[in-house]
Amino acid sequence: MKPNPANRPRPDALSRREFVGGCAAVAAATMLSPRRAEAAASVICPEELICRSLTGKLEIIGTDGQGHRVLELNRPDIESWGVGPVFADGRRVILTGFGRGTVWKGQANVQHFIYDRATGRISDPMLKAQPAPHTTISFLLPGEERMMIGSLVNGETLLFSCRLDGSELRPVTQPGQGFTYGETLSPDRRRIAFHSVGMSPDAENLYAIFTAHPDGTARTLVDRDEEAYCFGPTWSPDSRWLAYLKCPFKTDPGHDTADLWLARADGSEKHALTAGHPHLFATGFGHPPHYGNGSNLTLWSPTAHAITHSRVSRDAVPPWVWAVNRTDTDHFNRDYRPEQARGGAQLCLVDPFSGKVRALTPATERRWDFRAKWSPAGDKLAFIRADVGGPGQLWVMNADGFGARFLTAGDGDVGVDHPHFLPRAVV
Repeated sequence: MKPNPANRPRPDALSRREFVGGCAAVAAATMLSPRRAEAAASVICPEELICRSLTGKLEIIGTDGQGHRVLELNRPDIESWGVGPVFADGRRVILTGFGRGTVWKGQANVQHFIYDRATGRISDPMLKAQPAPHTTISFLLPGEERMMIGSLVNGETLLFSCRLDGSELRPVTQPGQGFTYGETLSPDRRRIAFHSVGMSPDAENLYAIFTAHPDGTARTLVDRDEEAYCFGPTWSPDSRWLAYLKCPFKTDPGHDTADLWLARADGSEKHALTAGHPHLFATGFGHPPHYGNGSNLTLWSPTAHAITHSRVSRDAVPPWVWAVNRTDTDHFNRDYRPEQARGGAQLCLVDPFSGKVRALTPATERRWDFRAKWSPAGDKLAFIRADVGGPGQLWVMNADGFGARFLTAGDGDVGVDHPHFLPRAVV
């Protein structure tokens, strides 16, 4: 199960010192051809990871551990930041800024900016008009002149496509079709997949998975289960299959764990890949006042038949325990009980067709590995490692599990989460 090496960085890539020296040589040497001079004078952005600090800031670090920096974006109206799509040139990335207010209730005003990795500058806000204050950008559509967005309209998240400035808005889902998110574009760019909840009165509390054309037509139900939430679809490299999670919400009110499932994109050939819901679904890590949470999904390798799996040890108990007899008012509803924690979660790969599971990280008591993210070339995995009582740490390893190395625990060692790869770019 080796990743395709075709898109790996060249082994003879220039270091930063060599690059600077090369630029000086180009300026002095008039005998260079225009093509060679242009190549030598290009700006090189190395392969890096961007992640969110538990203080709400964004941090960037090279996959080799070099160049760590906290982005000082100087927007006083923004309290916290998130990461959106990366343009095909690898140089520009969309950043999302959240203003004051509770994000999950749609109270925080949201703005979007284009960050230039080469200059370190951000643009003015992108969307001159948007359907609602709480609007997120999901992905860029083919040609990168339009994008998919989700907006919280009258208590229901609806999908739209629009131009990069928010103009030429076109609905993708309609009112009454449900609170829709988790949308992702197939590798062949012909279909989208998403989960939706509340799409009909008799199933208002059930998550179901759908596919559709990017304009919302040919909407197809992939899976819906009265006993489990169907959540987080991820596409196979050939765009024919979806892997996703099923959480038995009736017996697991905290949504701590889930099973891995597989189905064709038309909803046929559905079957479970695991039993006993061993996949870590809800994450609660860190320690007060800096703690993290959020759904931990499975992701399909961009180059191989392999999906990520955070395998929870038998009878594991997380350090943040769901409050069974308390109403959830903060979308977390957990108490910090590190003395009760036991077991943990290790990162694995699952072959979705054979069901074979291969461990990538060791099973270590009171250690939780999760939030795996593939590099675009499929040759690396980034992930978060959190020991009980410690901060979330950013790690990276080769796709076969070898070469694991710690990168950062964030500015001030308060912890990080939600890593995203930024590819090497020559501009």
